[in-house]
Amino acid sequence: MDKTHFYERLMRWQHLHFNDVILRERQDNAAWDKKYEIYIQDKTRSCAQLYIRTTQPGEDMLQVMDEYLRWLHEYNEVRTDAQGAAEQKNSPAQRSLLNENHHRVYVNPTPSLLSSAVRLTQNAQR
Repeated sequence: MDKTHFYERLMRWQHLHFNDVILRERQDNAAWDKKYEIYIQDKTRSCAQLYIRTTQPGEDMLQVMDEYLRWLHEYNEVRTDAQGAAEQKNSPAQRSLLNENHHRVYVNPTPSLLSSAVRLTQNAQR
């Protein structure tokens, strides 16, 4: 799975906050041909796990997990920044910015969560 596909999968589950990568041994494989499944997990809800993929024999699992964890942290940073900006934009103080003629003062809107996620996906494609 490439970074773009990974971000697209995360955007489908925006109500969850995935923050960990876990590895599970597949029980249906022979001992000499062990395979593992990679999941991302929302630590606040242990049952909230999203399957990412199955590892291949000879693959460096730690390196793969580190890569997904790094992508997950990058996604969460952008998501947190965008959510904070959206909350600030919609705060009562922000909404009540009126000039002396009781017209709203134009405030440059901040990027939404979706546009931030789209930007993150576009950066992943580069």
